[in-house]
Amino acid sequence: MIVLVAIAGLIMWFSASHERMMNLTVSDTKGLQYTLRFGTDPNATDGFDSLLGEMPIPPISPPGTFDIRFLDRPGHPRIPGDGSYIDVRPLRSHAQVDTFIVRFQSSSDAYPLTLKWDRVSATLCDSMIILYRIEEAVVPVNMSKQRTMTIHDESISSLRIIKYGAH
Repeated sequence: MIVLVAIAGLIMWFSASHERMMNLTVSDTKGLQYTLRFGTDPNATDGFDSLLGEMPIPPISPPGTFDIRFLDRPGHPRIPGDGSYIDVRPLRSHAQVDTFIVRFQSSSDAYPLTLKWDRVSATLCDSMIILYRIEEAVVPVNMSKQRTMTIHDESISSLRIIKYGAH
């Protein structure tokens, strides 16, 4: 089902399948926070889908400035390639696996960072994990079993969200 919305003379369409999208909120100890949205939609493409809310954003902020964004997937660059706040992937198969790359930095002296996400529902996917690297180890976080995580290590500036199965 497609929903049409007219805003100031601009017609935009949004998929009525909001259950395919998820929020990820990152906050630092100074109270700065931002929420990213990600998921799948049958109308999405591999480029920026402005009708689904995806749009390019300015280059990464200087160090010491709070910043969070999705980066482009390796092998699927979008122009400009500075990332986006919303990342919607094409729904091609209910067995697909999608990897979302999140890059973040805290404002000066504001660690730890706290990540919170919506409950992972069966209408969204089969399962979802976060992977991040501490030194040489890759640490998995099962997003179905918990809804928050804290990053204390300032050397960690990115993570991957792996979404298994699309519904």
